[in-house]
Amino acid sequence: MALARRSDYNIESHAHVELADLTRVRDGTKINTATVKAYICEPAVHPDVDSAADFTNPGEVGIDIANHTMEAGDYVLIYETINYDFEYKVLSSNTDASTIFFAATQTAETFHGNEDIYKVVKNSSQITLTHIGSDPNGYYAGNFDNLPVLIAGQTYYRIITVLIPGTGEVRVFVDELKAKYG
Repeated sequence: MALARRSDYNIESHAHVELADLTRVRDGTKINTATVKAYICEPAVHPDVDSAADFTNPGEVGIDIANHTMEAGDYVLIYETINYDFEYKVLSSNTDASTIFFAATQTAETFHGNEDIYKVVKNSSQITLTHIGSDPNGYYAGNFDNLPVLIAGQTYYRIITVLIPGTGEVRVFVDELKAKYG
């Protein structure tokens, strides 16, 4: 998975998101059929160093994270793992102050503490960006309908995920946002 920074896309406002010049690395062709989603998230937390995926309940995976703030019903984005890079809903079963659980296929993995787990800000729905125009000038765009209330002075992240059709390849763009006083 490729991680990128702000320079890879244009942000016109807090609510509007655009992604332009999405191309295949191997041949430079434009990608205009990707599934592109955007989220607003809290800063990443990381699994405990050398902790193994927890399989306490069938069909659920647990990740040990000391002092996290996630609770049942929260959505999380997980990146930089071998088996669990995706969006998940935190489950109530066994989730506590040191471990989160989510529904997934149980595949053994040891976490190294550098994997990223972002909590999607409550009341900020994910948006799916639509491809607008035609290539070579086409781009993806969308607006958050419900902007979450952000705490002034806190840092948040706008995360855009791009699923490249037919490849299973996911690209992730991360942009830091600083909530300001109104």
